[in-house]
Amino acid sequence: MGAAHGRLIPVVALIGAILLIWADAGARVLMQPRELPIGIITALVGAPSF
Repeated sequence: MGAAHGRLIPVVALIGAILLIWADAGARVLMQPRELPIGIITALVGAPSF
């Protein structure tokens, strides 16, 4: 996206929202009778990219 902050901020917000939706769905499905904390999945995805 470059330095165009007017476009960058909405795109990053959308990507973050999609990431959290998928992490929540994964946390509910991976350990079916129980619920895995969503922070574990976001840490697994976010740590390598950080």
